[in-house]
Amino acid sequence: MGTLSVFENANSLGGVLSADSVILTFPSLRSSLGESLPGLVMQQVGINWGRPVQMVYSLGSRSYYYVLGRPAGDATMSFITGPSAAMNYFYEQFGNACNAEANQIELRAEQICGNYDNRSTTHTGCKITLKSAILTSTSVTAQVNDGMLNSSVQMLIGGLLLTDAA
Repeated sequence: MGTLSVFENANSLGGVLSADSVILTFPSLRSSLGESLPGLVMQQVGINWGRPVQMVYSLGSRSYYYVLGRPAGDATMSFITGPSAAMNYFYEQFGNACNAEANQIELRAEQICGNYDNRSTTHTGCKITLKSAILTSTSVTAQVNDGMLNSSVQMLIGGLLLTDAA
């Protein structure tokens, strides 16, 4: 018996990603604090984006049609709350619906070891941009064993952009 490849497949390694390469920034909060918002220790980000689709049928035929609704989305974030000016900036900017047009959140992930398909060593990745984000709710929890304040926020988003980050 020769060499056996367990779970034989024709896949090839496309690159290596690292959790350290994932960066969350707030372009609409550029200030003396910079984009990283020191004091907001992000723990989790979740994004939902969708549009309703309805299938309708034509009486007297076998035809059907898709009726597309308007896209909409929301996002959730969880972070450790700390005493910093960043918290004030975050809630002032994203809590005011009048700032919605300027409110953007960017999530970037970079490939750290190169593109194995093309055998190049360039850094590639993607950028996800949440447009027109506004806060809809917030909650704060505390646990007796760690003494930290943990915050969660929910936001409405008006657009979602996916971009290659070369």
